[in-house]
Amino acid sequence: MNQISRDKSADLTILTLLGEGSFGAVYKTQHKPTGAIVATKIIPNAGGTASEDEKIKGEIDILSRCDSPYIVGYFECFIKSPSNKPGEMWIVMEYCEGGSMTDLLEASGAQSLPEDCIRAVCASIVLGLEYLHGVANVCHRDIKCGNVLLTDDGHVKLADFGVSAELTNTLNKRKTVVGSPYWMAPEVIRESHYDGRADVWSLGITAIEMAEGAPPHVNLHPLRAIFVIPTKPAPTLADPDNWSPEMLDFVRCCCQKDPSQRHDSALLSSHPFVKQDVMALREMHRGATSTTNADARAKYQKMADASSRKPGLAAILKVMSRLQKRMSAMKEKRGKERDSGSSNSGQFESGSRTAMSGDSAHDIGQAATIAMGASTSGSVDRLNTATSSLNIDDAATIFTPDSVRLRPGASLLELEPDLATDQQLKSDLDILSLAFTKRLDALKMAHELGQQKLLAEARLRNRIPLDVNDLMEKAARHHGMDDSARKAMSKAAEIPSIRGVIEKFEAGRPMTETTPAFDADKVTVPDLSKMTSSITSPPEQYLRAPDDNLLGASTEPESVSVS
Repeated sequence: MNQISRDKSADLTILTLLGEGSFGAVYKTQHKPTGAIVATKIIPNAGGTASEDEKIKGEIDILSRCDSPYIVGYFECFIKSPSNKPGEMWIVMEYCEGGSMTDLLEASGAQSLPEDCIRAVCASIVLGLEYLHGVANVCHRDIKCGNVLLTDDGHVKLADFGVSAELTNTLNKRKTVVGSPYWMAPEVIRESHYDGRADVWSLGITAIEMAEGAPPHVNLHPLRAIFVIPTKPAPTLADPDNWSPEMLDFVRCCCQKDPSQRHDSALLSSHPFVKQDVMALREMHRGATSTTNADARAKYQKMADASSRKPGLAAILKVMSRLQKRMSAMKEKRGKERDSGSSNSGQFESGSRTAMSGDSAHDIGQAATIAMGASTSGSVDRLNTATSSLNIDDAATIFTPDSVRLRPGASLLELEPDLATDQQLKSDLDILSLAFTKRLDALKMAHELGQQKLLAEARLRNRIPLDVNDLMEKAARHHGMDDSARKAMSKAAEIPSIRGVIEKFEAGRPMTETTPAFDADKVTVPDLSKMTSSITSPPEQYLRAPDDNLLGASTEPESVSVS
């Protein structure tokens, strides 16, 4: 990593612990030569897993190239190497003592913020995105209130670039599903090519979050949300009478499901809702000294001199002042919880938000950030094959009913030569064999799905990263097999002499021709609220509209569980 400098830990005085997580601890520190107050993330055992290293390197690389008043500041990174243990990585960042917008919402009792405050925050985010997309050539990919930080003098900063990516591939578009599900753009979930306009969708959802205290679909589990967002209409504000026409139109322009119809960040900066605040912010920061090519000492000095800079927009300062006591009480409570060891260990997971904000809260998106790779599997073919196959022992699983062999009609008639010419008997025997073979296929797949559910629950319980790909595929295959078996059993039940046998076996299992389309709201899932996981995406076809009927909800009493 070419951004790592020599050990400068002697220049920093650790003041207080801000939080701890799986990557390390975050401290409020002071730079001795300049007196600047900064946030320092200390990661022990530098050089851990490849994925952790890549995330850290990627975030540092992006931040080191950014110089914008709307992006959290980066100072330096170095390795402190004690002789008796592996080196510690120290990452020094701007300290945003005001916390995050999530904290502000929490202090307000999860009620809506005033429109003028929302406008001011959105204006800063728009300018931050305009810089990222147009100058830094970066797509943030995780815009939400939890990643929008506040300084104590009311300036707004975008943070957490751990999932960001450069827009340098073909047509400046990405094809990786990353972010927090509630804020994800439809094209990101569908694994389509996307660009910076995916961040604009997330900005629209963030505006709704500030207006209503939570993003749309927050009542759904994050993994349910990834099914609902691409299929439901674009979200809007629940009570339009409470908001100005300009704000309603701003959300509409951000949340166009077709990205080609969506405003980009440059166009959004001239939208009537934010135009005046955008102009005020540009004037406020006009003539600011660039530190893009400056050394760390110059950056520290600029931070030390920040006390003399102009404060942020009045609308934000007004809300911060009104909620100051509540914010202080929240910080004090978290400090006590941390000291007593009762704070959520997932509260300060990796990412700049916690590294730079003052005791930021564990928001609903923090534990739900998903990093998903684009699927290349031929799952449609496998699904179709599984649905039509009569082979019940083609996979090595715990449950392998190898001894179960259902004879087709032709082979059974070999034992009854006198009836070999009875075509009706042959046809009825074939129907019966097909019905029970398909039911056994479905039972086997149900068993495998049950195993996967138990494994998923155990992984969550033991805080092990969870891959939902196989689980989602098995759920789809089970539904397809169950539907096929139900049709075959229904056809067999049309034979009068065996109707009683079929109906008794299928008791409580309605023999309908088709099953309902998948309903994400009815899917039951384990609780992820205490876990941050890296989750691999389900195949693209499972994210289609419900009428594609690839993941139909079973009519059986049990519902499909996915994680």
